[in-house]
Amino acid sequence: MKNLKLSMSLFFWLGLSLVLSLGLAGCGGGGSGGSSTAGDGGQPPSAPETSTPVTSIPEPETPSVTSLTTAEIEAPEGLTFTSAFAMDLSVNLEQYQQQKAYISVYSDYHQADNNQWQINYNSRILGSSVNNGVFNKALTLPQHLEKVLVQVWFYDTSIEPLTREVTVAERVGI
Repeated sequence: MKNLKLSMSLFFWLGLSLVLSLGLAGCGGGGSGGSSTAGDGGQPPSAPETSTPVTSIPEPETPSVTSLTTAEIEAPEGLTFTSAFAMDLSVNLEQYQQQKAYISVYSDYHQADNNQWQINYNSRILGSSVNNGVFNKALTLPQHLEKVLVQVWFYDTSIEPLTREVTVAERVGI
């Protein structure tokens, strides 16, 4: 405890002497005792001129923009101004009524040269169970989709999954 008090007072005095030293060193000389060159009137010397030319950075060109009023905007014919489309999807698998199944709908897929479907599984729009071989669901799809891939997977792995590409319409039945 005694050592702690001693070291704290030592730090205090060292810090105080450091502050005072810096303060006095910053004051510098003054008054009439300083050295000055004759004829400068006590003015500080001016900075020497530089001979290096200053190059300016050219401003980037801004493209010209033609502004339109709302009355001048024209929409292509057939544009419905909606971003979604409602589709009723019905699946009836009478021959598989006793089988547990799962249905998925995908938006990003393509058929390879070997007729196998290459599916981006992150593009799944819907995933749901099929009850007693029947599935009915209203889907809201992005307007830009023209076709989707519907796949029904069976829990019994001896049954091959059913895969159908369907055109997006108001009512779709498989």
